[in-house]
Formats: sequence, structure tokens, C-alpha cells
Amino acid sequence: MDNVSIKHHKSIGSPAMDDIFERFKRVIQQNISENRRWVELAELTEIPATSWNKAFNGKQRPTAEMIQAVGRLWPEYAFWMITGVTDARHGHVSCRHRPGKPFYPERLYVTRNAAKPYFAQLINSFSRTYGDDDPYENNLEELQAKIQLAELEVTREAEENALSEIEKTAIEALRELRTQLDMALKAANNDSPSNSHEPDNDQHKDDY
Repeated sequence: MDNVSIKHHKSIGSPAMDDIFERFKRVIQQNISENRRWVELAELTEIPATSWNKAFNGKQRPTAEMIQAVGRLWPEYAFWMITGVTDARHGHVSCRHRPGKPFYPERLYVTRNAAKPYFAQLINSFSRTYGDDDPYENNLEELQAKIQLAELEVTREAEENALSEIEKTAIEALRELRTQLDMALKAANNDSPSNSHEPDNDQHKDDY
């Protein structure tokens, strides 16, 4: 890839989104209004409002507990917040606002609305089994939670089946990209200086 192409691709997204701190801030901005931001975060996480304020404004680094809290509060953004990339087909999206390219370099997908409730129930069940949340009072309550999770999984699967009817398959997307590459290569070859008309020296070698 030439230098022009490299610069083009680097300019597509916001450079700030290469930084986990910026993605951490973006998730908070996306989900909590500025008015009660620190108080609300403190209520949701039991982490002091002053700590949230300092971390958000760069006066301290976000702690592991803060990053985990943001990921669990808004699990649809957790994968992107940590890695900088999306897995949109499975509901892991970003807070980037770029028309036509919200998941770049991943291809465009329809929003998976059933993913977030599934993630939330999964996190709740995990926290009650292994975390700090109140444990299940008995086996019956735990079984009911498992049934709720299974129902959400069924809803998620039904959504995926419905969307598969309108979205391109992976092989279709691959074929389209290969076609684009072939066209780009042909265009590049046609523009190459080596394809310009030059005298054929072999044609005149017997003249000497």
C-alpha cells in the first residue's frame, strides 16, 4: 500500500478513539447526561463521585473497578471500549458516530437489539453466583434466572435468523470485496507508466 493510501485510512476515524481513556469517556458521555453524571455513576457503582470526576477529566487514571463498572453497565460497548474494535454481528458495538462506517473496519451490520438484554442478564447471573451481588436464595430462584437467560437467548437467535434474510452473508461480502480489489488492480495497471506506448526495440534489432 502506498503512502497516500495509508494516510487515507488513518484519517477515516478519530485518532482519539485509539486511546482506551477516550473510549471510556465516550461510553459515559453516550449514556449519562452531564447534569448528574458523577452522582449517578456513584449511585450505580458505589465508586465515589469525586473519583469519577477526576478520572473523566484526566486528573487520575481510570481504575480497573471503573472500567469494569462501565463495561457491566453498558455491556454492548464493553468489547469496543477495551479493544477499540467492534463485533457488531454479536451485539458488540461502538460509540463512534460516522455515517455509513460506525463499525469500521468491520462491515456494516443492522443493530442487534436483543443482545443488550441478554448481556445484562448474563452479567446479573454471573454477579449473583461469583460476584458481590446478593446470591440466589435457593435453587428455584437460580433456575428461574437460568430460564430467563435461555428465553433471552431464544429471542436473540430469532433476531439473528430474521436479520440473516436481509444481510449479506460473509461469503457474499468476501466476493464483493474481491471484485472491488480486482477492479482496483486493473485500474492501477491501466494507470501504470509501464503501460504507456514505447517503441519495441526488438522490432528494429535487424536494422543494425
